[in-house]
Amino acid sequence: MLPAERDRRPALEASLTPARLSRVYRRDVRRPEAQQAWLAALDPEDREQFRQLGRRLAWAMVGYLDATDEDARRTQLGEATTAAAEYGRLGGGLRLSLGDVVEGFLAFRRPFLAEIDAVARRRGFDADEVSRLRDDADRALDRLLVATMSGHTVDTGGRTVPRPEQIIE
Repeated sequence: MLPAERDRRPALEASLTPARLSRVYRRDVRRPEAQQAWLAALDPEDREQFRQLGRRLAWAMVGYLDATDEDARRTQLGEATTAAAEYGRLGGGLRLSLGDVVEGFLAFRRPFLAEIDAVARRRGFDADEVSRLRDDADRALDRLLVATMSGHTVDTGGRTVPRPEQIIE
């Protein structure tokens, strides 16, 4: 009945497939409280750009959380940071408010974390593995939120976007 001893927790990527994550986001968007007026006002091409950036960000985050060495983690978090900054720049370029862009990022964050929790339960991660995983994900997503906000300021006359290595360290 006890969890098996292991050197490393199972990889998320084995259970968290692109198709599964897409279903999670589609299901979440259908909930009335998840509807965002600014998103509905965008044309289909702009919504697709946000979706593509969200996918890039999600897979870079999965890669970051699954990476076994610091160089790979840094690379994956750098890719996620770049996608997050592009998300902010896209929103700024479309003249969305910073609040709308942050709301969009948070709409990405909630289902992502919920799905990580679901994978951990299904795969039988022990309490320490879940705690470390959630802590890593929370800290990385906080950095990505800052990158998103910084990216937005580029198109609204603010300061430039920090390089990924400035945000990571």
